[in-house]
Amino acid sequence: MALKSCELKILSKQYEELPEIIKKYEKIANKYLKQPILKSNAKDLFFMSCLCFMANDDMIGAKKVMQSYCYEDPSFDGSREQQLVINMIECIGEGNRDEFQISTSEYNRMTPFSKVKTSLLAKIIDIHLPPDIIKAVDSDEELPDLTGDPTDPQKQKDPS
Repeated sequence: MALKSCELKILSKQYEELPEIIKKYEKIANKYLKQPILKSNAKDLFFMSCLCFMANDDMIGAKKVMQSYCYEDPSFDGSREQQLVINMIECIGEGNRDEFQISTSEYNRMTPFSKVKTSLLAKIIDIHLPPDIIKAVDSDEELPDLTGDPTDPQKQKDPS
């Protein structure tokens, strides 16, 4: 029941609840690790937790918990989920939206994202890789001076 409530909060875009959702995912994943029949499900919850950290604009937290999840669950270490998290963190750090989309698309081809994961990915992109910022950084055109600098050549017009 707790997992369903987490999913509903994410799907209804209650992103202010992400810290609480992360705690629930971690708590349930740790319970799963103690039960042999459910142990394999912990990896997905740790993956969801990493996505929640990124969607909550906490990249440092995402890196730290990813490392601790590898220790807690050896099946997470080296998994496709962990590799995707690593790739996402690198792409975000580089501001590389195209490579981010390639990484997530490749993962999605083999393991389709649920609606919940898709919602988190959309939030992560909105926060870390918005299209307007990427276009401005990638474009060769000169950006206008918004600082009011009097030495701006555009403001110095020939008085004649």
